[in-house]
Amino acid sequence: MGFDVEAATPKTGRGRAPWSVRHVAVTGSTNDDLIAAALGGAAEGAVLVADHQTHGRGRADRRWINRRGRDLLFSLLLRPRIPAAHYGLLSPAAGVAVARALTELTGACFGLKWPNDVLAPAADSSPLGGKVAGILVEANTEARYAVIGIGINLLGEPPDLGGARAVASVEHAGGIALSREGVAAAVLAELDALYGHLCDCGPGPIIDAIEPLDVLRGRHVRIATPAGQVEGTAAGVDEVGRLLIHTPTGTIVADSGEAHLLQ
Repeated sequence: MGFDVEAATPKTGRGRAPWSVRHVAVTGSTNDDLIAAALGGAAEGAVLVADHQTHGRGRADRRWINRRGRDLLFSLLLRPRIPAAHYGLLSPAAGVAVARALTELTGACFGLKWPNDVLAPAADSSPLGGKVAGILVEANTEARYAVIGIGINLLGEPPDLGGARAVASVEHAGGIALSREGVAAAVLAELDALYGHLCDCGPGPIIDAIEPLDVLRGRHVRIATPAGQVEGTAAGVDEVGRLLIHTPTGTIVADSGEAHLLQ
Protein backbone atom coordinates (compact mmCIF):
# COMPACT_ATOMS: atom_id res chain seq x y z
CA MET A 1 0.00 0.00 0.00
CA GLY A 2 1.60 3.22 -1.16
CA PHE A 3 2.02 6.40 0.84
CA ASP A 4 3.64 9.55 -0.57
CA VAL A 5 5.73 11.02 2.25
CA GLU A 6 6.51 14.14 0.20
CA ALA A 7 2.80 14.87 -0.23
CA ALA A 8 2.33 14.39 3.52
CA THR A 9 4.97 17.01 4.34
CA PRO A 10 3.64 20.58 4.65
CA LYS A 11 4.97 22.93 2.00
CA THR A 12 4.54 26.06 4.10
CA GLY A 13 4.50 26.92 7.78
CA ARG A 14 6.46 28.56 10.56
CA GLY A 15 9.01 25.77 10.48
CA ARG A 16 9.10 25.42 14.28
CA ALA A 17 9.26 21.65 13.87
CA PRO A 18 11.13 20.62 10.69
CA TRP A 19 8.88 17.68 9.83
CA SER A 20 10.59 14.55 8.54
CA VAL A 21 7.91 12.08 7.49
CA ARG A 22 8.57 8.34 7.30
CA HIS A 23 6.14 5.56 6.39
CA VAL A 24 5.94 1.89 7.33
CA ALA A 25 3.37 -0.69 6.32
CA VAL A 26 2.94 -2.32 9.74
CA THR A 27 4.29 -1.67 13.21
CA GLY A 28 3.29 -2.43 16.76
CA SER A 29 2.78 1.19 17.79
CA THR A 30 4.02 4.38 16.15
CA ASN A 31 4.14 5.98 19.60
CA ASP A 32 6.40 3.23 20.93
CA ASP A 33 8.65 3.54 17.89
CA LEU A 34 9.09 7.29 18.34
CA ILE A 35 9.57 7.05 22.10
CA ALA A 36 12.45 4.67 21.41
CA ALA A 37 13.76 7.10 18.80
CA ALA A 38 13.48 10.01 21.25
CA LEU A 39 15.44 8.11 23.89
CA GLY A 40 18.02 7.39 21.22
CA GLY A 41 18.49 11.09 20.49
CA ALA A 42 16.19 11.60 17.48
CA ALA A 43 15.58 15.19 16.47
CA GLU A 44 12.35 17.10 16.86
CA GLY A 45 10.01 16.83 13.89
CA ALA A 46 10.24 13.07 13.25
CA VAL A 47 6.90 11.75 11.97
CA LEU A 48 6.03 8.07 11.55
CA VAL A 49 2.96 6.99 9.56
CA ALA A 50 1.76 3.38 9.54
CA ASP A 51 -0.85 1.64 7.40
CA HIS A 52 -1.64 -0.63 10.34
CA GLN A 53 -0.72 -0.89 14.01
CA THR A 54 -0.93 -4.25 15.74
CA HIS A 55 -0.80 -2.72 19.25
CA GLY A 56 -2.23 0.74 18.74
CA ARG A 57 -3.67 2.29 21.88
CA GLY A 58 -5.51 5.29 23.15
CA ARG A 59 -5.90 7.01 26.49
CA ALA A 60 -6.12 4.73 29.56
CA ASP A 61 -4.46 2.00 27.46
CA ARG A 62 -7.62 1.44 25.42
CA ARG A 63 -7.07 -0.48 22.23
CA TRP A 64 -7.31 1.64 19.08
CA ILE A 65 -9.19 -0.25 16.36
CA ASN A 66 -7.63 0.64 13.01
CA ARG A 67 -8.56 -0.25 9.45
CA ARG A 68 -5.64 -0.79 7.10
CA GLY A 69 -5.40 2.01 4.55
CA ARG A 70 -8.69 3.64 5.58
CA ASP A 71 -7.46 5.34 8.74
CA LEU A 72 -4.64 7.83 9.18
CA LEU A 73 -2.32 6.60 11.92
CA PHE A 74 0.77 8.58 12.80
CA SER A 75 2.94 9.87 15.62
CA LEU A 76 5.27 12.83 15.81
CA LEU A 77 8.15 13.81 18.06
CA LEU A 78 8.53 17.20 19.72
CA ARG A 79 11.23 18.43 22.08
CA PRO A 80 9.38 21.31 23.74
CA ARG A 81 11.27 24.18 25.32
CA ILE A 82 8.35 25.08 27.56
CA PRO A 83 7.64 24.77 31.30
CA ALA A 84 6.85 21.20 32.29
CA ALA A 85 3.33 22.20 33.39
CA HIS A 86 2.51 23.36 29.87
CA TYR A 87 3.07 19.90 28.38
CA GLY A 88 -0.58 19.32 29.31
CA LEU A 89 -1.61 21.67 26.49
CA LEU A 90 0.04 19.57 23.77
CA SER A 91 -2.90 17.16 23.59
CA PRO A 92 -5.59 19.83 23.11
CA ALA A 93 -3.27 21.70 20.71
CA ALA A 94 -3.04 18.56 18.59
CA GLY A 95 -6.82 18.19 18.82
CA VAL A 96 -7.28 21.75 17.61
CA ALA A 97 -4.90 21.04 14.70
CA VAL A 98 -6.91 17.98 13.67
CA ALA A 99 -10.30 19.70 14.03
CA ARG A 100 -9.14 22.77 12.09
CA ALA A 101 -7.58 20.68 9.32
CA LEU A 102 -10.68 18.51 8.88
CA THR A 103 -12.99 21.53 8.93
CA GLU A 104 -10.90 23.31 6.30
CA LEU A 105 -10.68 20.24 4.05
CA THR A 106 -14.35 19.17 4.25
CA GLY A 107 -16.34 22.30 5.08
CA ALA A 108 -18.00 20.44 7.98
CA CYS A 109 -17.54 21.71 11.54
CA PHE A 110 -15.53 19.29 13.65
CA GLY A 111 -15.21 19.87 17.39
CA LEU A 112 -13.01 19.05 20.34
CA LYS A 113 -14.11 17.08 23.41
CA TRP A 114 -11.86 17.21 26.45
CA PRO A 115 -9.47 15.58 27.02
CA ASN A 116 -8.45 14.12 23.66
CA ASP A 117 -11.31 13.43 21.22
CA VAL A 118 -12.15 15.10 17.92
CA LEU A 119 -15.85 14.80 17.11
CA ALA A 120 -17.85 14.96 13.91
CA PRO A 121 -20.70 17.48 13.63
CA ALA A 122 -23.65 16.41 15.78
CA ALA A 123 -26.73 15.01 14.06
CA ASP A 124 -30.10 16.60 14.84
CA SER A 125 -31.00 13.71 17.13
CA SER A 126 -27.72 13.65 19.07
CA PRO A 127 -26.18 16.17 21.47
CA LEU A 128 -22.65 15.26 20.34
CA GLY A 129 -21.18 13.92 17.12
CA GLY A 130 -19.32 10.64 16.86
CA LYS A 131 -15.61 10.40 17.52
CA VAL A 132 -13.50 10.66 14.37
CA ALA A 133 -10.06 11.03 15.94
CA GLY A 134 -8.16 10.51 19.15
CA ILE A 135 -4.93 11.93 20.53
CA LEU A 136 -2.43 10.21 22.82
CA VAL A 137 0.50 12.23 24.19
CA GLU A 138 3.30 10.38 25.97
CA ALA A 139 5.96 12.68 27.37
CA ASN A 140 9.02 12.81 29.58
CA THR A 141 9.79 16.32 30.75
CA GLU A 142 13.21 15.37 32.15
CA ALA A 143 14.28 13.86 28.84
CA ARG A 144 12.47 16.76 27.11
CA TYR A 145 10.40 14.91 24.61
CA ALA A 146 6.74 14.55 23.79
CA VAL A 147 5.39 11.96 21.36
CA ILE A 148 1.94 12.79 20.02
CA GLY A 149 -0.02 9.91 18.52
CA ILE A 150 -2.97 10.72 16.26
CA GLY A 151 -5.51 8.28 14.88
CA ILE A 152 -8.19 9.48 12.44
CA ASN A 153 -11.09 7.38 11.09
CA LEU A 154 -10.76 8.68 7.56
CA LEU A 155 -12.51 6.68 4.84
CA GLY A 156 -15.69 4.66 4.44
CA GLU A 157 -18.16 3.77 7.14
CA PRO A 158 -16.95 4.24 10.73
CA PRO A 159 -15.47 1.23 12.53
CA ASP A 160 -17.91 -0.98 14.42
CA LEU A 161 -17.24 -0.89 18.15
CA GLY A 162 -20.39 -2.80 19.03
CA GLY A 163 -22.26 0.30 20.13
CA ALA A 164 -19.90 0.92 23.05
CA ARG A 165 -19.07 4.45 21.91
CA ALA A 166 -20.38 6.77 19.21
CA VAL A 167 -17.88 6.81 16.36
CA ALA A 168 -17.79 8.39 12.91
CA SER A 169 -15.51 8.67 9.90
CA VAL A 170 -14.40 11.84 8.17
CA GLU A 171 -15.82 10.67 4.84
CA HIS A 172 -19.17 9.79 6.40
CA ALA A 173 -19.38 13.06 8.34
CA GLY A 174 -17.82 15.41 5.77
CA GLY A 175 -19.10 13.84 2.58
CA ILE A 176 -15.70 13.70 0.91
CA ALA A 177 -12.97 11.07 0.58
CA LEU A 178 -9.69 12.69 1.55
CA SER A 179 -6.23 11.28 1.02
CA ARG A 180 -4.19 10.27 4.04
CA GLU A 181 -1.31 12.36 2.74
CA GLY A 182 -3.42 15.51 2.35
CA VAL A 183 -4.86 15.22 5.85
CA ALA A 184 -1.45 14.53 7.39
CA ALA A 185 0.05 17.60 5.70
CA ALA A 186 -2.84 19.80 6.83
CA VAL A 187 -2.67 18.58 10.44
CA LEU A 188 1.11 19.04 10.61
CA ALA A 189 0.85 22.56 9.21
CA GLU A 190 -1.80 23.52 11.76
CA LEU A 191 0.12 21.93 14.62
CA ASP A 192 3.33 23.65 13.59
CA ALA A 193 1.69 27.05 14.00
CA LEU A 194 0.04 26.16 17.32
CA TYR A 195 3.25 24.69 18.70
CA GLY A 196 5.09 27.86 17.74
CA HIS A 197 2.51 29.95 19.59
CA LEU A 198 2.83 27.76 22.69
CA CYS A 199 6.63 28.01 22.67
CA ASP A 200 6.72 31.75 21.96
CA CYS A 201 3.67 33.08 23.78
CA GLY A 202 2.69 30.55 26.42
CA PRO A 203 -0.76 29.03 27.05
CA GLY A 204 -2.92 31.99 25.98
CA PRO A 205 -3.12 31.31 22.22
CA ILE A 206 -3.83 27.61 22.78
CA ILE A 207 -6.64 28.29 25.26
CA ASP A 208 -8.10 30.84 22.82
CA ALA A 209 -7.92 28.30 19.98
CA ILE A 210 -9.68 25.61 22.02
CA GLU A 211 -12.66 27.75 23.03
CA PRO A 212 -14.62 27.92 19.73
CA LEU A 213 -14.13 24.18 19.15
CA ASP A 214 -14.99 23.04 22.69
CA VAL A 215 -18.20 20.97 22.46
CA LEU A 216 -18.55 20.73 26.27
CA ARG A 217 -18.16 24.39 27.17
CA GLY A 218 -21.28 25.84 28.77
CA ARG A 219 -22.96 22.44 29.03
CA HIS A 220 -23.88 20.29 32.04
CA VAL A 221 -21.39 17.46 32.52
CA ARG A 222 -20.45 14.73 34.95
CA ILE A 223 -16.91 13.52 35.55
CA ALA A 224 -15.31 11.07 37.96
CA THR A 225 -12.55 12.58 40.09
CA PRO A 226 -10.44 11.08 42.92
CA ALA A 227 -12.88 12.76 45.31
CA GLY A 228 -15.92 11.21 43.59
CA GLN A 229 -18.42 12.14 40.88
CA VAL A 230 -18.70 15.83 40.08
CA GLU A 231 -21.48 17.52 38.15
CA GLY A 232 -21.48 21.07 36.90
CA THR A 233 -21.07 23.34 33.91
CA ALA A 234 -17.98 22.84 31.76
CA ALA A 235 -16.05 26.10 31.55
CA GLY A 236 -13.12 25.37 29.25
CA VAL A 237 -9.56 24.50 30.21
CA ASP A 238 -6.94 26.20 32.35
CA GLU A 239 -3.33 27.09 31.52
CA VAL A 240 -2.14 23.48 31.95
CA GLY A 241 -4.97 21.80 30.04
CA ARG A 242 -7.21 20.77 32.94
CA LEU A 243 -11.00 20.86 32.59
CA LEU A 244 -12.77 23.56 34.60
CA ILE A 245 -16.21 22.74 35.98
CA HIS A 246 -18.37 25.36 37.67
CA THR A 247 -20.49 23.93 40.50
CA PRO A 248 -22.76 25.58 43.07
CA THR A 249 -19.93 25.32 45.62
CA GLY A 250 -17.12 26.59 43.41
CA THR A 251 -14.93 25.64 40.46
CA ILE A 252 -13.60 22.09 40.27
CA VAL A 253 -10.44 21.34 38.28
CA ALA A 254 -10.15 17.90 36.63
CA ASP A 255 -6.81 16.78 35.21
CA SER A 256 -8.02 13.39 33.94
CA GLY A 257 -11.16 11.36 33.46
CA GLU A 258 -14.05 10.99 31.04
CA ALA A 259 -16.50 13.88 30.88
CA HIS A 260 -20.07 12.80 30.15
CA LEU A 261 -22.63 15.21 28.79
CA LEU A 262 -25.86 15.29 30.82
CA GLN A 263 -29.19 16.03 29.17
